Amino acid sequence: MVKNVRNVNTFQQTAGNYARYGAFYTNTDMMYRCGRLLKIENEENKVTVVFEPHIGDGTAVTSLLRGAGAERHSIVTYAVEINCDTVEKLKQTKISNQEADEEGKVWVDYLLNADTTHGIIMSNAKVDLLYDNPPYGSDGETRFEQVAEETTFKYLKRNGVHVFVIPYYLISDMSDKIYEKFARSYFSRYKPLHIFKFDDEVYKDYKQIVIISRRRDAIGCMLEDFKAWIESVNTLEKIPYLPKVDEEIDERWRVLVSNGGDGVEKFTTKVFLPEEALPSLKKSRVLCRGISDLACMEAYTSEIVGNPPIPPADATKYELMVCGVCEGLAGNEDEGTLHIQRGYVEQVETSRIKDNGPGNADTIEVITSSEASIHIFDSQFNYIVLKAGAANTSTEDSMSEE
Repeated sequence: MVKNVRNVNTFQQTAGNYARYGAFYTNTDMMYRCGRLLKIENEENKVTVVFEPHIGDGTAVTSLLRGAGAERHSIVTYAVEINCDTVEKLKQTKISNQEADEEGKVWVDYLLNADTTHGIIMSNAKVDLLYDNPPYGSDGETRFEQVAEETTFKYLKRNGVHVFVIPYYLISDMSDKIYEKFARSYFSRYKPLHIFKFDDEVYKDYKQIVIISRRRDAIGCMLEDFKAWIESVNTLEKIPYLPKVDEEIDERWRVLVSNGGDGVEKFTTKVFLPEEALPSLKKSRVLCRGISDLACMEAYTSEIVGNPPIPPADATKYELMVCGVCEGLAGNEDEGTLHIQRGYVEQVETSRIKDNGPGNADTIEVITSSEASIHIFDSQFNYIVLKAGAANTSTEDSMSEE
């Protein structure tokens, strides 16, 4: 598995505070009570994959899982945090599912220091439970909450559970076009199971509610269903409080899990960070299991792939990189040539004006090609990029020139 350990975001944040990493963490009592509404399996050979894209100090999602009756060994938590300082603190308090649970610790197995919206790569449709309390605010056209739920939608399994903490006004005032835009986007991706409000003392600060939903099979919904849902929640009086700890729960929503492992094959930052590579390799589960010879492999030569008498053409280089032939550890440790290399393909667009002859309008041809390159991180911590030629793989789109 490709897993990079770093960080995520915090709890809900206003637009101004978000810019300077102001964190207002979710009330843990509210989250524990919310967790009591969920049912999580603790069976042998089953794990529940949890993702928190804006984890902050980790106490909110941990309280949610404890409230659901989850046991530490049955949970694998993936998390992202954008604030470097918060991540460093979180590293001191987090425990993995291989460790015994204890008071004051938070349940985090894999942690990235990145921006969830643009900065991570994660396997799609592998998450069983997604908890999120994203930054609050907008850029004038789109709410940050909408960006969050649209970005993380692809990581959740079909019928996976989505627990979303947001301000109530986002679904109560459809006269505001930005709020309506958010509500339509959310409802088209998730099917709400129930909605609750926080206690008055907590609610007064940020007007928070929590929506428990399941991921839809595909994006889309009936307009009548959307209007009916908005009608059912358009006044605060229609929304119940989260049940207290001593109250009986009428209905709990089961978090569906799969047999075997967690299934997440990729969880990493998009940007390669050389300074993080060596510490991560030293902590690698693969290396710790005694397969250290992977880092001390025999010399890597072209004979491994057949020693072709004719060098590969640009298009062939592209195909090799896409297939992963040129990716991984290479070289020889004794000779000091051991290094990590990775093929990368970048889409490149070029355009030109095409003369279609007398009486015909000129057109602009847009040519999309793929430029292949190899990124190398050597034993001296040098970062090198070797570029192959551009391989034209698709597309010529014509547009009439005015």
